[in-house]
Amino acid sequence: PIFLHMDPLHLIFNMYWLYSFSALIEARKGGTYLMLLILVSAAFSNLLQYRFSSPAFGGFSGVNYALFGYLWMKGRFSRHEGMGVAQQTVVILMIWFVLCVLQVFSNVANWCHGGGLFVGLSWGIITSRGALRELLGMR
Repeated sequence: PIFLHMDPLHLIFNMYWLYSFSALIEARKGGTYLMLLILVSAAFSNLLQYRFSSPAFGGFSGVNYALFGYLWMKGRFSRHEGMGVAQQTVVILMIWFVLCVLQVFSNVANWCHGGGLFVGLSWGIITSRGALRELLGMR
């Protein structure tokens, strides 16, 4: 489903975010690391969407939310790695996420978005030394 898009605008937006996020990850972590993150997030987010919604969906949004979540956590907990996203990007993507969940827009793969975001946030936290302790208030 990550290769299927509902219309040209859907494809353009997804490819814009893919380029924006993946270029930074690939430059810092390499292509193999990026591909693993893409494959894991695609599988997890698409399986959630299929299980809890329907098989009628497509797009790269779940993966893009994973890449976003990963970069967001890296910027917060591992600044020395030189990765992160601008605060305005966080605001825009989280507002979009909430609007979609509230069904302001129809036919959105919310389980994909949420599943991808979960994978990215988790991966970013797990791979950032001390992040989990800080989040749990153990620091």
